[in-house]
Amino acid sequence: MAITLDEIELPEQLDWQDEFFWAPVAQTITPTLTGYLIVEENAAPMGRPITLVSDGGVWAPRALVKAVKAKEAQVNTPMTLTLHDGRQFKVVWRRDDKGVDASQIIRICDPDDTDLYDINLRFTEID
Repeated sequence: MAITLDEIELPEQLDWQDEFFWAPVAQTITPTLTGYLIVEENAAPMGRPITLVSDGGVWAPRALVKAVKAKEAQVNTPMTLTLHDGRQFKVVWRRDDKGVDASQIIRICDPDDTDLYDINLRFTEID
């Protein structure tokens, strides 16, 4: 099964780089004047980062890069990210960390839609 972002099919070998970096519980520890600790924990159901990276091993044609960049240009538009194992996430671009970046595999001054790129996609789960 392929990885999809709404209707766009992404390379299925993209690696979810930070899958296990996020904790579903937020914690604040506050020391008191007497030395005791106040520990507060709350569920953090939203805000999970999802970073899909090529990491040099997966390439995307320029046509795909352009389609993803067009989707990135849409303002305030939640998207559905479906992974190859069937898991679905409601996501938005992580714009403060460059939502999408892509670089040519072989430097060509006038690339066409079939030329290959290394691509990285950064999302935040919202649901």
